Amino acid sequence: MRYRKDIEGLRALAVLSVVLFHFEVPFFPGGFVGVDIFFVISGFLITSLIHDEMRDGSFSVFAFYKRRVARILPALSLVLLATLAAAWLLFLPLETVGTARGVLAAMLSAANVYFWSETGYFDADATGNPVLHTWSLSVEEQFYIVFPVLLAAAYRFHRRALKPLVWTIAGASLLACVTLTPHHPTASFYLLPTRAWELAAGALLALGCLPAIAGRFRGSVAALGMLLIAGAVFGLDAEMKFPGAYALIPVAGAVCILAAAPGTPAGTMLSAPLLAYIGRISYALYLWHWPIRVFYVSTVRPLDFSSTVWLIAASFVVADLSTRLVEQPLRRRINGLPVGRVIFGAAVSIGAVSLLAANLPNIAKATRALPPEVARITAFINYKVSKEVSNQFRRGTCMLDRETDRLANFDQATCLRTAEDRPDYLIIGDSHAAHIWRGLSLAFPELNFLQATASGCRPTLHARGEPRCTELMGFMFESFIPRARPDAVILAGRWRERDLADLVETVRTLTAGNSQIIVFGPTVEYLEQMPLLLAHDLYWGTNRTPDYRDRSRLRLDRRMKALLPRARYVSMQDVICPADHCLTMAGDVPLQFDYGHFTLAGATEIARRLRDGGALP
Repeated sequence: MRYRKDIEGLRALAVLSVVLFHFEVPFFPGGFVGVDIFFVISGFLITSLIHDEMRDGSFSVFAFYKRRVARILPALSLVLLATLAAAWLLFLPLETVGTARGVLAAMLSAANVYFWSETGYFDADATGNPVLHTWSLSVEEQFYIVFPVLLAAAYRFHRRALKPLVWTIAGASLLACVTLTPHHPTASFYLLPTRAWELAAGALLALGCLPAIAGRFRGSVAALGMLLIAGAVFGLDAEMKFPGAYALIPVAGAVCILAAAPGTPAGTMLSAPLLAYIGRISYALYLWHWPIRVFYVSTVRPLDFSSTVWLIAASFVVADLSTRLVEQPLRRRINGLPVGRVIFGAAVSIGAVSLLAANLPNIAKATRALPPEVARITAFINYKVSKEVSNQFRRGTCMLDRETDRLANFDQATCLRTAEDRPDYLIIGDSHAAHIWRGLSLAFPELNFLQATASGCRPTLHARGEPRCTELMGFMFESFIPRARPDAVILAGRWRERDLADLVETVRTLTAGNSQIIVFGPTVEYLEQMPLLLAHDLYWGTNRTPDYRDRSRLRLDRRMKALLPRARYVSMQDVICPADHCLTMAGDVPLQFDYGHFTLAGATEIARRLRDGGALP
C-alpha cells in the first residue's frame, strides 16, 4: 500500500497520549487508549500488506516473520539491554528480580502473560517495573504468530471464507472482551483473546469488510474519528473497567480516521510535518519513555513540572537517536539478508538477552554487597506473598480478593461471629480495612471485631466494582447489619473523592438505625514501595522517603473530616504523621509493605496508637 502521512500523524496522537498519561500530565486521564489506537493501526497496515502480497502471489509466512524481526527486535533489544544495565546500576539486588523477569518475558513475547499472572490486588507497585509497557508488544506478536497463517490458509483453500474468518475473530474477541471485563478486568486488559478484536478491526478495514465511505461524507467521518479519540483521551480514566465496551470509542475513532482521513481537513492536520516526525519515531518513543520515567522516579525523586518536561524531552532525544542510528539501519540490513540468517540471528539475540536477564539478580548480588540491615529491609517487598500477610488479612476467608471470588466464598460463620460477652465491632471495607483487623483485635481484646472486606470495594450503600464487592456490600447493608445490629460499624477503605457523596449517605442511613459509626480516613500512601524507599535511604545515605508521601491523601483526609460530623472520624493521617512527621517503622519492621498497606507489626502499632488516643470507645 502507498505511504500515508496521516497514519504517521495518527501514530503520533497515539504515542503522545500514552507518554503524557504515563508522565501524569493533567487533562489526559484516558491517555492509555493510545495503545488501542496502535493495535488498530497495526492490524490495518499489516493486513493490507499481507493481502496485497497474497493477491500478487508473493506472500511468504517466513518473509513476513523476517519483516517483523527487522521492525521489532533491534530497538527492543537495545532498550531491554539498557534497562538491564540501568537496573544493575541503580536498583538493589532483590529489586532487580521483577525487572529481570519482565525482560525475559518481553524477549519471549509473553510480557502480557507475565504481568497478568503477577498482578494481584497488592501489586499496584507493578507500575514500578521498567518494562511493564512491553505487554502491548507481546499482544501484537502473539496475534501475528497465528493471524497471517490463518489468512494465508483461507486465501489459498477457501477464499470466500477469508472475510467471514476475520469477522468471526473480531466478533468473538469483542464479545469476550465486553463479557469478561466486568468480572476479570486484569485478564481482559492483558491477554490476547480480549484484545484481538482491536487488531482485527484494522484488518477488517484493510480487507474491505467495512462499507466504503462516499466522498462527500469522508470529512465528517474523519472528524468524527478525531472526536472519538479526543473523547477517549480526555473522558475516560483508569478507574473505569477497561477495555470492555469503553474500548470501542478509541477503536472506532481510529477506524474512522484510517478509512476516511486522506484529502480531508483531519488528514491534512495529521500529515503536518511535526506529527509525521513523531509518528516515525513513535515505536522508539514508546519503548524508551517508560523506563526513563521509572528509573528517575524510583531513584531520584517524584515527578514535578520541571522533571516532567526534561524527562519527556530526553525521551524524544533518545528515541530520535535510537531510530536513526539503530532501528532504521538495522532494519534495512536485516531486510537484505536471507530468511535463514535472520531467524538464526534473532534466536541468538533473544537467547543472549534472555540469558543476561535470567542472571541479572545473581550478577547484581555478586557485584553489590549490601549491609545486612539494607538487605533485611529490602526483603519486605516480598511480604505480600508471605504466610503472615494471608493470616493478617484473612485472604479468601474474610477478605475476597481473587477475580473469581463471590459472596459464596465469604466465610460468614468465621468472619461475622458475634460475641455475648463483648461488644461487637464490625469493620467493613476493602484491603485498607482488612490490613488493620488483626491489629485491632490484638490491641482491643475486650472488643469482638467482625470483618467483611473485599479488595477494591469501598463500604457504601451504592458499592461499585466487581461482583465480590457488590454482593458482599449488598448483603452487609441490606441484611446483616439491620439484623445483627453490631455495637459499632467501622467503615474503612482507600477512599476517593468520588466516594464521598455515597459515604455521607451511608453514614446518615446507618446512624438513623442507631448504630455507632466510625470512619477511618485514608491512610498515608507513598508513590513508591515503602521498603524500597527505606532501603535506598539506608544504602545511599539519603532521606528521600518523606518526599514520596502522596499529599493528595492528606487533602482528602481534611475534606472528609469536615463532611462527616455524624460519625466518629479517625484521621489516619494524624495518627501516622503527628505534627507532619510520619512514622515509617514499627520497631525494626517497615510500617507498610507496599505503597500503603500495613505490615502486621505496623497494624499492631497503629492500633496501639488508636487505643492510647482514645479513638475507639
